[in-house]
Amino acid sequence: ILASDHLENTAVWAVFGPAVGWSFIGTGLYAQRRRPESRAGTLMVALGFAWFFNAIATSDLPALYTLGLITGGLWGGVFLHLVITFPSGRLKPGWDRRLVIAGYLIFTLANVPTALVTSGADVGCPECPDNLLLIERDETLADAAFALQAVLYATLFLIVLVRLALRWRRTPFLERLQLTPVYASGLLTFLLVTVAVSGGGDSAIWPAFAATSLLPFAFLGGLLRSHVARLDAELRASRLRLVEAGDTERRRLERNLH
Repeated sequence: ILASDHLENTAVWAVFGPAVGWSFIGTGLYAQRRRPESRAGTLMVALGFAWFFNAIATSDLPALYTLGLITGGLWGGVFLHLVITFPSGRLKPGWDRRLVIAGYLIFTLANVPTALVTSGADVGCPECPDNLLLIERDETLADAAFALQAVLYATLFLIVLVRLALRWRRTPFLERLQLTPVYASGLLTFLLVTVAVSGGGDSAIWPAFAATSLLPFAFLGGLLRSHVARLDAELRASRLRLVEAGDTERRRLERNLH
């Protein structure tokens, strides 16, 4: 990152970029130890490593730079996978599976049509290495490709928003406590990334970066709240069993006395 000739604010990215990735990895490993029955910790670790694929696009080598245009969005697919399956981390068939697959495809491949008809100079980066995917620069096709990318991101965001809102409404109160910080921070990050992809520029990229840096702690907090909610449910069930056992014993004594 520090050696990149086309990346702005290299010192900032060199410090805070790895910090975000290692935050996901560290909190994910901790979550694995505290909640081994959940796969959310494993997904958090995978998200941390996927985040580092962003650095490939900072290379000054054309081949690596071009590869980074695709792999740089992989973390977004893992991020959506984590949000959709939280807190179990297990992907259910049906809409959830379709949304996650769509997320992996959109976050990694949605910018390929743009790359086929634009160079670095066309996207505000004249110092960027050669884009090996470029076939021919075409301003009209570039505008259409940017619009398609924005529509894909926005459509996916709206579907995920509706899906999570319906799930949140159907969950009991204690489970909402664990889902609320995860869904709120996750959807905020997704929205900011969508705005940035749609042409928001640095005014959206930096808030999206800041929101992403807070995500691992939101996920960890949600997992810990899930553990507390499960203990509370077990305590309530134990109390119910004790009450039922007491009632059974009382009725037996009454029958014996009569």
